[in-house]
Order: sequence, then structure tokens, then C-alpha cells
Amino acid sequence: MNRSLPAFSMLLALAAPGFAQAPTLAIGNPAPALQVEAWLKGSPVPAFEKGKVYVVEFWATWCGPCRASIPHLTELQAKYPDLRVVGVNVFEKYNEETRAKVQAFVDAQGPKMSYTVAYDGKAGAMANAYMKAAQQPGIPTAFIVDRQGLVTFIGYPLTMDEPLAQVMKGTYTVAMGKALQDKEEAERLQEQKRMAPMNDFMGLMRKKDYTHAYEAARAILTGDLKDDPGVLNAIAWSLVDPKAPLPAPDLDLALKAGVHACEVTSYKEAGILDTLARVYFVRGDKAKAVDFESKAIALAPAAEAADMQVALKEYQAAK
Repeated sequence: MNRSLPAFSMLLALAAPGFAQAPTLAIGNPAPALQVEAWLKGSPVPAFEKGKVYVVEFWATWCGPCRASIPHLTELQAKYPDLRVVGVNVFEKYNEETRAKVQAFVDAQGPKMSYTVAYDGKAGAMANAYMKAAQQPGIPTAFIVDRQGLVTFIGYPLTMDEPLAQVMKGTYTVAMGKALQDKEEAERLQEQKRMAPMNDFMGLMRKKDYTHAYEAARAILTGDLKDDPGVLNAIAWSLVDPKAPLPAPDLDLALKAGVHACEVTSYKEAGILDTLARVYFVRGDKAKAVDFESKAIALAPAAEAADMQVALKEYQAAK
């Protein structure tokens, strides 16, 4: 389960090779063909039809902001009956197990995810044709395809309402789309600069240079990102993640980050409470682990609460 908050996830979702070249898919270009391994929900869209408008949105099950945008995409699909929203699952470890997991996730969304959903698959054809070709560094990312089959918007799904409304009316131009993309790109680069210390920390963790990684994390806790709950939560979780155990995690650092993440979110974010519960468990404080996991479950959506119930049983069974 992804314990990061949306703002943090969106910015650090993707650090894949091949994202430093000039884009080959830009606003005003014909939309690439839809090539997916499987259609998971809704009527398949074999090809773009002239005269119709499409939103092609890229997401993953581990991405917090992707999950947050699902209800909004459903609202847009309901608002514009002649619009086709297509959510394409990308950037997961492609195998039958993952495909089954994605299908289960989609099924669990029920009416909250009332639009067409597809699975990119092992070849990654859609990720290559859209995300990498457009040099988009994070998900969720939406592409609006106008009635002429041209890409007129590339960006965050929650910022596309006005452009989409104008595309539906036929008043949105390629020039307007380019201007908006330039503005969002400038904002993204500014945020990327702000997040540079966190990127450094994550890079050191991937290199297993834990001494310098912990130094970088301690600096983050006193710097400009010290009150960013997504950053704090990610630091804490990286130190206690049971799927990636560390040889000698700095549990004092994990506790400091986890507690402050809860403080700045007023102890009302399920994922952050879940992380703090894990920190306490790894530190050997079973009572607090059970207490915070129980609080997390009470606040969590059903899809996330199931994983938390497993963790709670683990804490309760510990001696």
C-alpha cells in the first residue's frame, strides 16, 4: 500500500529513464492509437472517432493522487455523456498477478470509477506512446483528445475542467493548450526544485548509502519541507517498510518524522496514522501500534482498511 500523500506522490511518482529528452508528443499533435493489453471496465475503445472528445488518463494503484482523482473523472464522465474517459493503468510490475490486483482494485471502486478502464500491459505501449513521448514526469496525467483527434491538453486531471469544458464547446484552441502547459510546466519545475532535498534522500536510500540518507532526512526535518506531511510520512515509512527492511534503521528519526506528520495533519490522515503505528511496532511498542492502527482503520476508505486490518492483527498477535 502506498503511504504517501497525493502532493508528494504526484511529484515523485516517476523517475524512469528516458524522461530527459525532448518530447515527441506535444499539444496539437495527433493522438497516438490506443494499444492496451486488456480492457478492465466499460466498453472498449478500439480507436478514436472523429467528432468525439476523449480523456485518456494514466494512473497506477500505488499512486495516491491517482486514487484521489478517480471520483472527479467519474463526475466528468457523468457531466458529459458524449465524452469518453479512458483510464489506463501504467508503471506497475507487469505480470498476471499484477493484472489481477489491478482488476480487483477497479472492481472494488464500483460506481466511484464509472468510466472505461484499461491495462497497459507488459509491452508498455501506452506508457511509451503517451507518457514518455510527452516527457511527463509523474502520474496521474490526463490527455484531452479533441473532435479532430488532436491532443489539446496534457496535465493534471484536477486542473482540466475548464479546458475540457471549452473543448466540448469547440472553443479551445491549440494555442490555449500550449500556453496552459507552459504555465503548468513552470510550476512543476518550481516544485521539483522545492522537493530536491527529498529526491536526494530517496536517491541515497536507493543506493543503500544509509548514513548519508539519514543525514539528509534529518536536514529535511529542519528545512523548508519540515511541515510537509507527505515528505515526513515517506521518510518514516521508508525506515520501517516491512517489504524493504533496513539493516539498522534510525528509529528515532522515523518516530520524529511520523509523529510530526500526524501533528500537521491533526491526526486525521489514515495513511499517516498507519505509518506511525508501524514505527511504534518496529520500536517494540505494541500497545501504541495497536492504538494508532485502530485509529487509521476508523478513518480509512474500505479499499485501504483491508490492508490495515492485516497489520492490526499482526500487532495484536505479537508477543
